[in-house]
Amino acid sequence: MLQLARVSALRAARYPAARAFTTSTVARDDAADAARKLQEQARQAAKDGYEAGQKLGKEFVKQAQQASKAAEKQFDQVKGAVNERFDSTVAAAKAIADEAIAEGVTSPAEIKAAGQRLKDNVKDDIKRAQDAANAAKRG
Repeated sequence: MLQLARVSALRAARYPAARAFTTSTVARDDAADAARKLQEQARQAAKDGYEAGQKLGKEFVKQAQQASKAAEKQFDQVKGAVNERFDSTVAAAKAIADEAIAEGVTSPAEIKAAGQRLKDNVKDDIKRAQDAANAAKRG
C-alpha cells in the first residue's frame, strides 16, 4: 500500500496530467465535504426555524385563548348588568302601577301611555345592552 502511494506521488511529480488528476481529486473531495457541511447547516437552520415557528404558534394560540376568555368575562359582566337593569325596570314598572292604582288612575288612555313609556324604556335598555355585548365580543 505504501508502495502504491509512493508510485502515485512519483507519477504526480513526473507527469503534470497525473498531478492535475490528483489535485482535482483532492479538490473534488474538499468540495464534497464543504457541500455536506452546508447541507447539514441548512438542515439545522430548517429545524431551528420549524421549532421557532412552533413556539410562536403556541404563543399566539395562548394569547388568543386569553383574549377570548377576557371577552367572555366582559360579556358576562354586561349580561349581568343588563339583567340587573331589567329587574330594576320591572320593579320600577310595578311601583308605577302600584302608585297609579293607589291614585285611582283607571283611564285606559293613561294606562296605555304609561305602558308605552315603559315599553320604550325597556326597548332602549335592551338595545344598549345588545350594543354593549356586541362591542365586548368584538373586543
